[in-house]
Amino acid sequence: MFSASEHAAQALTNFLSLGIPPSVLYKTEADKSTVVGYAVVYSSGKYHLPVLLPFTGKTTKDGTAIKSFTDFIRTDKDIIGLKCSEEQRLLNEACIEMYKTIQALPSTILSNPDALPEFVALFYLWQKAYPLIMKEQFVYCL
Repeated sequence: MFSASEHAAQALTNFLSLGIPPSVLYKTEADKSTVVGYAVVYSSGKYHLPVLLPFTGKTTKDGTAIKSFTDFIRTDKDIIGLKCSEEQRLLNEACIEMYKTIQALPSTILSNPDALPEFVALFYLWQKAYPLIMKEQFVYCL
């Protein structure tokens, strides 16, 4: 016999096993206090390389600051329901690619010459993101 919470958990598990992204479970359109911002974070591993990650957050009543961070955006599927400008779309693409590049780099990057192209690609992505991030209102270093 299932309790209500066990039944809800089972239903959620069944729903997610269909390959439907979790973001579909949330509201399809974010409210006005939900915004996209950007955070400079450092990758785990031996070298702690910086990566730019978009995030969703709730703003203060006056809309000038983030009062709570909701989630980091690591894939295109995480952006469903958010209204982004064309520049934010370009920036999000660069950020997601940056995240994927960091995840693929070995922790022995300095002693592994095969990783150099990916390392150079990371610099190229930063070069692409820099002029776009300068126009954003919500940028944090975590």
